[in-house]
Formats: sequence, structure tokens, C-alpha cells
Amino acid sequence: MPIIINSLNGVSMTVLCDLYKRLCKYVVNWENHRFNSEMQYSYILKVFLFEFLISYISVVYAVLFKTD
Repeated sequence: MPIIINSLNGVSMTVLCDLYKRLCKYVVNWENHRFNSEMQYSYILKVFLFEFLISYISVVYAVLFKTD
């Protein structure tokens, strides 16, 4: 059973990251940055923070809330 749960977690992380990258592109264009470098920085920051959050949220959940 843990193999199935871990597989679903990995698939959901991949799907959510792909969807969020698409959303980030839309939001960054909507923000209307003056310079291209500002736009790239904003996009990279958003993607990095979200991928970091998605990657480690399961570890934080297991440490803080899961009791065995």
C-alpha cells in the first residue's frame, strides 16, 4: 500500500508543478514588468518556491502530524 501512495504523491507533484508553471507564466505576464530581467526573476522565484513547497510538504506532514 505505501508504494501506491508514494507513486500517487509523485504523480501529483509532477502534475501540480506543470500546472503551476503554466499559471506562473500567465501571472508574470499579467504583472506587466518593465524589464525582461524582472519578469524572469519573478517567474523563477515563483516556480522555485512552489516546487520547494510541494517537494517537502509531505516530509513536514510526516514529521509533524503523522503518529505511529
